[in-house]
Amino acid sequence: MRAISCASLTGGAAGARGGNPVLLAGGDASGLGALRSVFDSIARDVRHFGPAGAGTRFKLALNALQAVHLAGFGEALRIARAAGLDPRQVGEALLDRPEGVVTQQAWDSYLTPPEPLNFSAAWAHKDLTYAARMADEAGQDGHPLLDGVLSLFAAALADGRAGEDWSTVNPTSRA
Repeated sequence: MRAISCASLTGGAAGARGGNPVLLAGGDASGLGALRSVFDSIARDVRHFGPAGAGTRFKLALNALQAVHLAGFGEALRIARAAGLDPRQVGEALLDRPEGVVTQQAWDSYLTPPEPLNFSAAWAHKDLTYAARMADEAGQDGHPLLDGVLSLFAAALADGRAGEDWSTVNPTSRA
């Protein structure tokens, strides 16, 4: 049997509770067939990204994008509130644009801090640190959005919020 390395599952706590996480795999693709029944029992989908470690590299890129989106959502709500708009009305309208799971998760977490956590601030900081390192090692010439969001998570950790949900980078006053 060919070796396959399974990097991780994605979909967060909600995906795990709902039984629909996605398995991110790396390694020899021919090994997937032999393990398909096992993978199908724990994930709704299995995605192969290339050689060993490729699934992890994809997850870092994915988490970087989701964290940027999550932090951007919080900033949009802060701007809206400062402009005199109703954050509840703005938050609900933002669900239509740009649409997506992360916007819904950000809005739900803004209204009510999630219990259990979707993803901890400490884990987000770890993944964002690895994503920035991966980008640097790949020779990417700057990643200001990632760096800015990474600094938000670093501040959250410095403030003692490492064990809180990663939505802690959003405004703390609820709608």
